[in-house]
Amino acid sequence: MLVQKAVSTEKRASDRQVEEILRSKGLMPGDRFFFGNGVLAVTDVGVRGDNVLVNDNGEVCFIDPLIRLKKPAREVIAALVGNLSE
Repeated sequence: MLVQKAVSTEKRASDRQVEEILRSKGLMPGDRFFFGNGVLAVTDVGVRGDNVLVNDNGEVCFIDPLIRLKKPAREVIAALVGNLSE
């Protein structure tokens, strides 16, 4: 069983919950276990595993997803939060 301090539940998130939260962050589904955009790829977030849970407050919690940068870190940061030199 997976144990995390922030999550005291074994309730798994539904496909819909996973997709809604990732889409709200600008990540589109690529296949069953992959979401991404032009700068990031997030994998290992499928509901068949135990790494996307729902806590007692109804919040979706991602436990150790694999995040890959598709561009150099400086470009990813600029895309997410703006240019650092400003």
